[in-house]
Amino acid sequence: MLRKVIFLALTAVVTTSVLFLLKGMGALDVMANSPYEANDICFIEERLGATQRFTSYTPVRCSDKSVKIGPTFGADYATLGFEDVDGDGLSEAIISSSPFRCKYGNAPCYDAWRIVVRIQPGLDTIFTVVERQYLKELTPGV
Repeated sequence: MLRKVIFLALTAVVTTSVLFLLKGMGALDVMANSPYEANDICFIEERLGATQRFTSYTPVRCSDKSVKIGPTFGADYATLGFEDVDGDGLSEAIISSSPFRCKYGNAPCYDAWRIVVRIQPGLDTIFTVVERQYLKELTPGV
């Protein structure tokens, strides 16, 4: 009985560690929840093209996902995350190509980007791109 408990505990630790590592490397495709849901701002993820390599994120109303409220942002094998990049206490949306998926995905990345978007729910222009960086280290032969 003790061996079974130890085995289950070790299995849980190893599984959790592997999942955490894969998530950190960008191998797992988990979209972050919007910290702006209270402001009725969510994002819809779409994969476009024959290889579904290009991943886009469109801001929509959480209450009615058919209502687009801003421009679509995207990149090859992109992920969406939120982080306070400029230190103002509000999270920016970060759309960035996954280094792991660019290297090991079905097709290489040709349109690899890191895009940082400031979100200001109370203004007429809710979404402002504050950084757009081409990630040439993730593209073959560029």
